[in-house]
Amino acid sequence: AMDTFYVESFNNVLNMFHDKRISFGNEEYFRRSKLAVLHWNENVDRPHTSMWVPPEAYLAPNLGSRKAKSKKNYTKRTYGYTWSIWNNLMNFAYTD
Repeated sequence: AMDTFYVESFNNVLNMFHDKRISFGNEEYFRRSKLAVLHWNENVDRPHTSMWVPPEAYLAPNLGSRKAKSKKNYTKRTYGYTWSIWNNLMNFAYTD
């Protein structure tokens, strides 16, 4: 149970690409699923730049509550896979 955060992280990315208010056809659903996989693979385990410590941690450091725990400030997400998709589409469209 130590590595379930990867599954939760992937589910969050799926929720970004699969809006529950919109009904997608099968092809669009699979297309969005594949985009979610590409996005998650590119941005999983990205490094963090610093740690943010909430003021509650200074007031009661020994409580161990969720509010008193520090959080990582991650680097910005990258979207390099979009250029790869675009280049492959253009190569497919303009090659003989």
